[in-house]
Amino acid sequence: MNETEEQFINALTRFVEFSGRRAIEDFVKFTKESGLSMPQINVLLHLYYINSSDIAGIKKYIPGNFVAATQIVDRLEERGLVAREINPQDRRARVVQLTEAGKELVQNSIIARHQWINTITSKFSEEEQRLLSQSIVLLIDRIN
Repeated sequence: MNETEEQFINALTRFVEFSGRRAIEDFVKFTKESGLSMPQINVLLHLYYINSSDIAGIKKYIPGNFVAATQIVDRLEERGLVAREINPQDRRARVVQLTEAGKELVQNSIIARHQWINTITSKFSEEEQRLLSQSIVLLIDRIN
């Protein structure tokens, strides 16, 4: 490994560790302020990205058994964050979906997780922002 490659690896490692830590810190802070548990947040995020799920699908994203998943959904439903609806493919079954309040809460958690990014923007000149944007896009393209 040459010196340039080593410097690149060190810089990239520092950035990934820092950005991950900041995102997690802001997310945990938001979670505590919301009064929700991490399993509840996991269910909300799962529903946000897939639209709806039955309890068996939700169970995959939380610790515990089917009863635990049902209890989490019950609590979220009591808070008005999710609703159970008839499954259009099987009218005997029910699916869980986010309510508008649930969608808003998840969107706010995403904003909270990224808030630190907005606070650092002003620390860079327009030219630095342009160069960093190009570098980040190149990095993402190479990763993909």
